[in-house]
Amino acid sequence: MKRPGLLIFAMIGFATVPAPAAIRPSFSLDSSAWKATHIVLATEGAALDGKLEVLESWKGSLAPGTSLTVPALASFADEGRRRVYWHGRQDLPEPFVHSVTGAQMVVFLVRANNRPQAASPGSTPDLWRPASRHDAGDFSTSVAWIERGEAYVYRQLTNPGPTRLEREGSAIEMKARIACLTTIQAEFDSARRTRDPIRTVQVFRACLQNQLYEAAGEVIGALGNMADPALAVLRPLLRDIEFYPWHPNVITALVQAGGRAAAADLMGVIQEELGFWSEQAPNLKDGWWNADPADQREWRRLHYGRLLQSLRCYPSPLAAADRDVMVKTRDLWQTTSALAHVGENQVVDVCNALLREDPTSLR
Repeated sequence: MKRPGLLIFAMIGFATVPAPAAIRPSFSLDSSAWKATHIVLATEGAALDGKLEVLESWKGSLAPGTSLTVPALASFADEGRRRVYWHGRQDLPEPFVHSVTGAQMVVFLVRANNRPQAASPGSTPDLWRPASRHDAGDFSTSVAWIERGEAYVYRQLTNPGPTRLEREGSAIEMKARIACLTTIQAEFDSARRTRDPIRTVQVFRACLQNQLYEAAGEVIGALGNMADPALAVLRPLLRDIEFYPWHPNVITALVQAGGRAAAADLMGVIQEELGFWSEQAPNLKDGWWNADPADQREWRRLHYGRLLQSLRCYPSPLAAADRDVMVKTRDLWQTTSALAHVGENQVVDVCNALLREDPTSLR
């Protein structure tokens, strides 16, 4: 399995790193395709007035020939917004594309209401929203312009820096990726609807196989809504070293599904992590979080993530039998300099919060 590495830390949020203020919206094929209710290959024609005709439907029920009105796309009538950035070069020969047209566009849409697209003049049309993760009504990162079989999208190339139109790859590659994603999403929708945890885990594995990491997080989260039947598939994931990058997500779903019944599972993880960090502590140096070698750094970060999430999700109050492990964990992180400086010592804070609970009130 290909590990998503630090992407997982960004998704699940246990690494506290401030986001740079200069980050701007960028096109994301996987995110937009997963969010979209409809994806169409369409033409806007020469007018570039936000009025489109569907050529092909790649997701959803809009048939070829359907007319769509997306007023926000009219802003691209300005050729300056359609100029392709070739890293500073302005003198490129054919077949390089200097600016895109509205001849063919892949548009990622979210239907904002349940009415069908208006078929007659004077009726109220659907309101379409962009399917990008940066939905502010701006379609710039929810469209791929197709020229000579190549796709061009808006992306922030450097941070800080502007969002520019650049080549994404071929339209065939994009269509194939969307077909894969929509197949997996249809299976997920069915598994979630029937509350089938086994099938949901199969979808999760398919997401990882195809590197659909954002979707994988949503799939694991859905298991948390399947109550006790989900415990039988979540517990093996929590024991599998292959899925360490996903253990914080698994832990969250486990507690949501099982409640108090998950306390023993989380304490098992905390005990494992106490052993791991006890072995690491004598040779651990300050600054290890960002230190090389990269494989050791990532491995320690993964262990930190599963420990912190287990502590955060432990269903209080703390069982009397678990207090000794909790005290040892707190003391290790409080007295080891290299550990005490990580994440403003959130481990110690959570341990102390749990230890303040009255064990006699255990339900």
